[in-house]
Amino acid sequence: MKLSYYLDEQSIIISHKLTNIDEIVDMLLTATENRHPTCPLVKFRDTLYATKEAPQNFLGEGVYFPHARIEGLRDFVLCFGITPNGIPAPTPDGKPILFSILIICPFEKNTLMLKIRSAFIKLLSESSIREELLSADDPDKVLKIIDKSGVTVEKELLVADLMKTDIVTISQHATLEEIVNTMFESGVDTIPVVDKDGKFLGVVSCYNILRMAIPEYMDAMKSLKFLKSSEPLLELFKKRKTIRASDIAGTKVFTVSPDTNVMEAAFIMVRNKVRYVYVLEGDKLVGILSRRDLIARIMVE
Repeated sequence: MKLSYYLDEQSIIISHKLTNIDEIVDMLLTATENRHPTCPLVKFRDTLYATKEAPQNFLGEGVYFPHARIEGLRDFVLCFGITPNGIPAPTPDGKPILFSILIICPFEKNTLMLKIRSAFIKLLSESSIREELLSADDPDKVLKIIDKSGVTVEKELLVADLMKTDIVTISQHATLEEIVNTMFESGVDTIPVVDKDGKFLGVVSCYNILRMAIPEYMDAMKSLKFLKSSEPLLELFKKRKTIRASDIAGTKVFTVSPDTNVMEAAFIMVRNKVRYVYVLEGDKLVGILSRRDLIARIMVE
């Protein structure tokens, strides 16, 4: 079913006057109240305010996703806001909010919420569509742009719906020093390795790095108390400018495609005791799905 089916002119708001996140939430709630007279949306304002800066609300590239799942609610509330001037916010990528998607729904409509979220992400990933939406001067034009895009809300929950696409990667030629610096700057402990064309070559993790300092023959030893110094680690430090990502990248990783069912991805993680699956289109890395993100995006308010 087309994404445009879930919207009408009354559920699309364009504003050049807003200055902060609170005003975004208020604007979207006010716009939806007339369409849902039996649903006291003002009562949900505190819930939305309490989670307004939650990491899962910021989808990157200027997209904001305030949402709430309410037990006993009957209506499915959806409102799409456009703020062409941009709203400053603590977004992970530092970009101001241009598009906001408000959803308030009952718990049993959680999957539909995630599917609509995914459809909007797909819609707003196209730069030409973003430009059209930002230049539209009335809701009817916005609705026509969305309808013309042909973006649909799929029935099945897929990896593409939950994966992260703002991926930190490193070149196969990156030195150990560059790898470690990137890890600390980005707050990650595992980084995908790609070539100049974006081909996925493997990953470098903190485990891979430590593995280089501990020879495999030591695995059979019950204790390393006989080692009186940190010489292996110091030797690794000396080679930090010569060891390359291609020297230490692990290739025993698990990959899926964007259209893989989420349950299949979860099964792969559990069965193989891995924290991540890497999402490929052909041989190109397009996303990462972690155990934490999978749980957070489905379970966390």
